[in-house]
Order: sequence, then structure tokens, then C-alpha cells
Amino acid sequence: MPVIATQDLSSGDTTTHFATSPPMSTYLVALIMGNLTSVSTMVPHPEPGQPDRNVSIYGTPDRAGNLETALDITVKVLPAFESLFGIPYTLPKLDLIGIPDFAAGAMENWGLITYRETALLIDPQHASLPDLRSVAYIIAHEMTHQWFGDLVTCDYWGELWLNEGFATYFENYGATAARPEYRFFDTFYATQASLGQIVDAKNVSTHPLATITGVDSTGRVESFFDSISYNKGGSILRMMRAFLNNRRIGDEPYGLRRSLLQSDGDDVFIRSLQQYLRANEFSTGSSHKLWQTVAQVAGLPITRWMEQWTYHGGFPLVSATLQGSQVTVSQVPFTSQGPGTCDPTNTTGTPPWWIPLPFTTDSEDQLNWSIQLDTCVGGHAALINVDPSTQWVKLNAGQYGFYRVNYTQPMWASLAAAAAVSEGGAGTVLGSEDLAGLLDDAYQLSRAGQLSITVYLDLIRSLAQRAEPLVSAWLVGASPLVQIYQSLSMAEGKASCAAEWATFVQQNISSPVVANVTAGTNKGVSITGTISGTDADSESLRLLRPTLLSLAGYFNMTAVSQEAVQLLQDNANDVLGIDPDVRQLVYTQAVANGGAASYNIMQGLYLSASDPSEKERNLAALAYATDPDLRQQTLEMVLDDSVRSQDALSLLAGVAVRSNDAAHAAWSFLTENWTALFQKLGGDNEASRMMGKATQSIASHFAAQSQIDAVNALYTAREQYLSERSYFDNSIDSIQANIQWLRLNAEQVCLWLVAS
Repeated sequence: MPVIATQDLSSGDTTTHFATSPPMSTYLVALIMGNLTSVSTMVPHPEPGQPDRNVSIYGTPDRAGNLETALDITVKVLPAFESLFGIPYTLPKLDLIGIPDFAAGAMENWGLITYRETALLIDPQHASLPDLRSVAYIIAHEMTHQWFGDLVTCDYWGELWLNEGFATYFENYGATAARPEYRFFDTFYATQASLGQIVDAKNVSTHPLATITGVDSTGRVESFFDSISYNKGGSILRMMRAFLNNRRIGDEPYGLRRSLLQSDGDDVFIRSLQQYLRANEFSTGSSHKLWQTVAQVAGLPITRWMEQWTYHGGFPLVSATLQGSQVTVSQVPFTSQGPGTCDPTNTTGTPPWWIPLPFTTDSEDQLNWSIQLDTCVGGHAALINVDPSTQWVKLNAGQYGFYRVNYTQPMWASLAAAAAVSEGGAGTVLGSEDLAGLLDDAYQLSRAGQLSITVYLDLIRSLAQRAEPLVSAWLVGASPLVQIYQSLSMAEGKASCAAEWATFVQQNISSPVVANVTAGTNKGVSITGTISGTDADSESLRLLRPTLLSLAGYFNMTAVSQEAVQLLQDNANDVLGIDPDVRQLVYTQAVANGGAASYNIMQGLYLSASDPSEKERNLAALAYATDPDLRQQTLEMVLDDSVRSQDALSLLAGVAVRSNDAAHAAWSFLTENWTALFQKLGGDNEASRMMGKATQSIASHFAAQSQIDAVNALYTAREQYLSERSYFDNSIDSIQANIQWLRLNAEQVCLWLVAS
């Protein structure tokens, strides 16, 4: 609250009086003192006659030049949320502050939001598009909490998704209000829903969105700050909103969504949320209250539909079969260990989910939302009728639903053929989100032993033929290419196959897609090329460019790696002259391929950098060293005073992800320096949680029983430092999944390469 009076005392001290705070949860109270500078502006109140609100961005004096972008974003997000949620921001002021060493990233204290510096303060002249998007996302995420979390707090920590799920979803709306040209929703599936499904599919990590008992310790509460509360929670809200407003979404070609930032009264979901907020303001909300309100406003049995989604873990796998002019569907629980059992009686299996089934076909360019599935095996209501001449059918069109889809082999083959068809061809063209969903489903089904890996391989090969900059599809599809290479490299007797795979990707996927996207947009996808314009393709290509070039560099496209090394050497004294969209790529590829010379340049840049964002980029690049001695030098920096505690474990995890040898080196460093790392991180419960996450991150790259034994041994030796075993259970689960993938798919990949 703002200061209302000060009083000088005879002792020389000063008493400061603040305005009375509204009723609020104690965890949202913050008080900060320090040598700070700020920029401020007044934002009009949405209600006539009410005073304007003061909005300020704070930072340390050395960051005085990096405050304006955050202020510009904030003053656009605030009125957009007030209009959307139907309730004015409650306090007379809003302060956002960048803190130099802040492990949490950001915290939604009511009226005084705290951020890590790199999450708030940015130099737009030298920032990449991903950096600019990230700052807008994080500002909007914490501002969403001013309504969902602060004004209405979750009734119980086991319902944390009511805070974090809402913030994960609506951060996209806030960010869009500030920067509509960045097309935030275009990457929601790839960056949010997909991650939530990976965690929710594991038996050791899944949990209900809402757990109404048993969350009774600090460690248990901390465990709910995960991808289920955030990513799944946001995805469930997106699914329900899309269903309730399907006519608005479906009236544009291929389900292009509107920003819907205006509160114009015809959005059933938003009207429901406005009523939910008004009914529970300055108090607590619950999942039951939420769905009860949505059901009342929508006039639909939402409470019953959302029972399984809210109070049970996991999500469904929908299986589809096309016979003549009918598609039949059924559902079972999806897990990374294989399919579960759907049982409407809840005695021998999992009850069915209510599932909206939007679909599209090669002859139908609109999303059809007429079908829902709420039984284990689809009855008459879940039969999808299509034209007899239909070539392909895509379920979960637009990727609005939080579920996976498996098709028969002929249906997969037809979809792979459709994946190669670019815009401008005859009939409906599969868009980026749908291609992302197909790639993600195919790869994760192969990991679960429910589909041949060759389906994913055929799809990714088709995608390489597309000329459009399909951001979501490549953000999802590119990562498995590296994972397959690393998995083959771990397998006994598969070294030559791994090398053949690297050659195949370089020649048939990474190089062609760079050439195709360049030709399709007349824009250069190269390190030294520039991308101008504000059209959709330009923004998409800017976002996609580092991913494509990183993939090319990883798979030995020498034109990329050599150019990166040369650029770093030529610009060592003025690296800010390198295009910010590819500067991180230049750093990482130069360190990976430039030996000690490039490494020493990067280390010097890190030690001398004053800008936190640039310093973060420099440090991340040092993890790419491939020489064992240089890699060890990076690992030793983890404990060095030059590396802040907030960055230590991200550096360690960055080393582990580079290769199998790097993962083993990171594991050795973790186990040998456990106590020192724990103390550097603060030696408290938060340090315990972070050490568990580091263990899980590194162990996820292993694929042998001996490494499972090593994880168990580490837990036994360090149990006194740990508040939760869940991270170690997740580590073991990841290793077992990698072993399973190799057993089921390694030989198939090798045979597919021979046939190709």
C-alpha cells in the first residue's frame, strides 16, 4: 500500500505509516528496502470518478536504462485485464521490481511484484525476440495473479492450479494486449500443453489438479508447483473456453483464435469467470465453486464433465478408426508405461473423461465441434460421419483438447502425406498446431510402446518439405531428433547407426528445411541474414530461425558452425553488434565448435558483462564446450563465486543435456560436490527442492540399470538433505522410459534408415 504519512522521532528515526491493506493472504505481503531507481506513470481507473493508479518499475541504479519496456508492457496489460475480468485492479498502486539474485524467478506479491532481473528489465535494442516475448509473458503471468491468486486465493494448497493454471493461460492474453505482433497463442500447445502432458503421463509424477486433503507439509506444497498445476491447468481452461465458444473460434479459417481481450458479453467462459471473481473476491475459491459457476452461466453439466479432469490424475488417449464414411472412437487412460483401462464403474480401471472432439478433414476447412466422447467406447453419439471420399481425418483439430490421439496405420499414412502439403495447395492444409500435435502424439506413443517410431519419422520427413515457417510444429518436432541421436549413442552396438542418423537428419531434414523456408518466404534463414517486416511470416521466421539453425549446427552443418566461430572471433570486442535473434546461437555454436579460443572469449565476456541478460547468455554458452577439459572448467564454475546461486543449477543442467559424456560428467560433479552445492543454494527447504530437480534433470539422460542403482544410492546417501523423494522417483522413471524406448525403437530406427 502507498505511504500516507511519515513521522520524525526525537531519536532520529522515522515512522512510516501505510494505507490499510485489503483482506489478503499473508504469503502475499512484501516489504523491500534498497538503493533503487524507478520510472512511473499514472493509469486511468476504468470507473468514472475514481483516482488514477500509479504504476512503477524499480531496479538497481545500474539498470536505470532498462525500465521503460517493462513499464510500457505493464500499462497495457493492466487495463486489458480489468476489461477482461470485469473487476478493476484493487489497489491504488502497482510496483514491479527487478531483483539481482532471485531464485524464484518471479512472485506475485499483491501490489509489489518481484522479478528476477532478466524476467523484467530488458534492453529492447539488444534483446532477441524470445527474450522480448519472455518478459511480456512473465509480466502478464504475475499480473494475472493480482486477480487469480491475490484477489481470490485458492482455498487449499492442493488447489494451486486455480492460481497457476489461470496465470499460465491468461499470460497469453496480457502479453497479446501489450505486443499483439508476437502471436503468443501460436506457441501455446508447443510450450505449455505438450510439457504438461509429458509430466502427467508418468505414474510417479501425475496427480489431480485439485487435491483437497493431504497437502500438509512445506515439501508437499512445493511439489504442486509443477507442470500439472501450471501447464495442464492452463490447458484445461483453454480446452473449456474453446468448447464453450466454439462458434467464435470456428468461424475463422482453420480455427484462428481472436484475442478476445474485449469484454463484450458473448464469451460464456469469461462471463463465468467474472461472476466467480465477484462472488469470491477478498476470499478464497475452489475448483467446485469454479465449475459450479461455469455450469450455471453456460447452462451445461460442466461440474459433472470436469469431475474426472479435476479430481483424478492423468489424461485420455483417444483411438480412431476410419471405416467407409464413419470414424469410430474410444478412450483409455494414457501413460508413458502403456495404456490403462477405462472402466465406467471405477472398480478395475479409470473412469472415462468427458472429451470434446473437434475434427477437420481434407475436404472440411472448418473445425467441427459437434462430437463429444464421455464413455469408454464410443456409442452412436461419438460416431463421426465424414464424406466417403475423405482422404484424412484429424481429431483434436487445433490442439485445444488435453489428450492424445492414435490412428490406424492407414490413417497415419494419410496424415503424413498431408503434412507435406504447403499452403496454396488444393483442399484443407494441416496447420502448425495440428502438425505439432501429430508429431508429439506419434513420438510419445512410440515412447510408451503404443506406436512404431517410424510414424514419427515419416511425419518429420514430410514436415521438412513445407515452405511455411511452422513454429509450433518445429518447436515440438525438432527436439526428438536430438533425443533419438542421443538414445542411439547410449545403446550398445548402435554407434554406427547413430552416425547414420546424424547424417540423415543433416541431409534430409535440417538442410532442406532451411532451404525450403528461405524459398517460401524470400527471407534468409542464416546467421548473417536479416529478417525485416511485421507480417505474420516474418515474426514466425524470427522465432523459428534459432531453432532451425541450432538443429543444423547440432547435426554438423558446417556452414552454420564455421560461421558462428568466425562471427564470435570477429566481434569479440563488440558482440552486441551481432543480431540479437541469433546471438545466443552464435555463442553456443562457437563454444561447441571453436575449441579453447572461442571458450576463452566467451568466459571473458561472461566475467566482464554488466547486463544480466547478456551475462546469462554467456554463461549458458559455456555449457556447450565439447572438449572434456573445457567442460570440466565449466562445471567447476558452478561453485565459483562468479556464478550466482540462482544460475548454478541451470549451468549444471545445461552441461548434462549436451551429450551422453557430458551427462555423466555432470552427474559425477553433482554427486561429488553435493554438500557444497546444497550450501551454495542456501541450505534450506528450497535448496533441497532444487537439488532434487537437478538430480532429475541430469538422470533423465541415462538409459541403464546401473544408473538406476546410482540414483537409489545417491538418495540413500543424501536423504537427510531432501524433503521429497519424488524427484528421485521421477529420475528412475525417466531412465526406465529411456531403456524402454531403446528396446522398442532403436532397431526400428536403424532399419528405417537402411530402407530410406
